[in-house]
Amino acid sequence: MEACTITYTNWMNSKWRSEQVGAMEYYNWEMPNVLIIYNLNSSCHQGSVPVIAVNATLPEYFQAMIKFAAKYHLRLVIKITGSDILARSTAPRSFLLWLHYMENMTLISQYSSCGSANVTNVVRLGAGVQWGGTGGFLQGGSHSLLSSWKGLGVDQVLQYDVVTVDGQRKIVSQCQNSDLFYALSGGVGEASNEALYATLIRDFVRFLPKLAEGGWVRYISMGDHKISMKYIWPNGNPNVGNATFSEFQNNNTDFVFLAKTTAFIPSFYEAYKLALTPSDPTGYNMLLGS
Repeated sequence: MEACTITYTNWMNSKWRSEQVGAMEYYNWEMPNVLIIYNLNSSCHQGSVPVIAVNATLPEYFQAMIKFAAKYHLRLVIKITGSDILARSTAPRSFLLWLHYMENMTLISQYSSCGSANVTNVVRLGAGVQWGGTGGFLQGGSHSLLSSWKGLGVDQVLQYDVVTVDGQRKIVSQCQNSDLFYALSGGVGEASNEALYATLIRDFVRFLPKLAEGGWVRYISMGDHKISMKYIWPNGNPNVGNATFSEFQNNNTDFVFLAKTTAFIPSFYEAYKLALTPSDPTGYNMLLGS
């Protein structure tokens, strides 16, 4: 009963969920038959949570488990934090490789790649550094709030240290295993995803290119007759920013603008602390189309 109480208390805590070996950030991918948050006396069933897992904290463990899964024909899934909204890191009756604690980070002051000039201040990230930066973020395009200024995240990669499906460990860069480097940098792409449809107000769609050309980067979420937008303009002019959005608001008086806040923030770190640090609640249903 104690375990049930702990689960009940932390059900919507994203940090707690990321530290549970079989948990997903959004419970619909766990496929539970009864939600414990509604009935503490209910019986828990396995659902889509893997039946066995290995906490792979070293590359050697990862290699060994890849070979083990192949030898015994196990259904293999790989998970870092469980934040994959396409459910690729969980599956019924599967064998889970958990990389959550491969979270080493090393700052390299001088780095030479492929015989080119030294690059300063390079960061080497382990696979478990949150939130999955070495995996889905890079291979999925790696757009960020700084992309209009610094480019895509994948364009900054100098080298990968990978384990292939046959259990071999390889160093991958532009001059070593370059075909894999191309694939890991988005050349092959992730599994094909298909969004059904989305209907947006015509003027809003026409407004987007103007923002992109002006250097704005954005995250937009839609739902329940509401659009929520978070825009950042690296090295931008706050007066121009206010004028840009005022134009859109003035041209669409039929919209109900619940809140519009514009702020000048002196550094990205300050913006991070202001807008991105608080933990979002999870533990509910989520399906993402992109």
